[in-house]
Amino acid sequence: MQMEVLSDQDRGFSTRMRSLAATTFLRADVLRSKAGEEGALPTAVDALRRLDDGVSVLEYDILISNPPYISSKAFQTTTARSVRLFEPKLALVPCRPSTEAAAHDGDVFYPRLLHLAEQLSTKIVLFEVADMDQAQRVASLAVKQGIWDGIEIWRDEPGTPNGQHESTTVIDGAVVKVRGAGHGRSVFAYRGAGTTWAQ
Repeated sequence: MQMEVLSDQDRGFSTRMRSLAATTFLRADVLRSKAGEEGALPTAVDALRRLDDGVSVLEYDILISNPPYISSKAFQTTTARSVRLFEPKLALVPCRPSTEAAAHDGDVFYPRLLHLAEQLSTKIVLFEVADMDQAQRVASLAVKQGIWDGIEIWRDEPGTPNGQHESTTVIDGAVVKVRGAGHGRSVFAYRGAGTTWAQ
């Protein structure tokens, strides 16, 4: 009998390789809610359904997104010159729907992502945002959904010790915890089994 002994480093590498081998990338249109014309990208749900061999009920525990979130107005007025010149604008500023004001057109992905989380019975969502004002708008969208057991806004440094720099704010009648120090950077929401993880 032959036995192979792996070092801790080899085991870590092996685990990473298995994780990498199990990773799949999909192309889909997150903003599209219904199947479109021939040749267009599928909706996110359609792409996931194809991945799972057409199952009728899709469930994903976690949804993390760093969508283009800078408004077209902020891109011109407050975004650093180096960012405007050297980073792809499409990764920063969403294509603006005609119904959105230029000051808030960076919010366009969040309602769709929250709807997607509901469709997928997602237990935890974490969305990157630009600042505290946008974090409060996104938290408000999550509150209005009425499906989350808890909604939090995380600042630049959310993991401060002993609950230091922790507060609450009321958004649309719901208490939203604000964690950390610095600028608002993400919105975190959880439900069901996600509650255990969050505590």
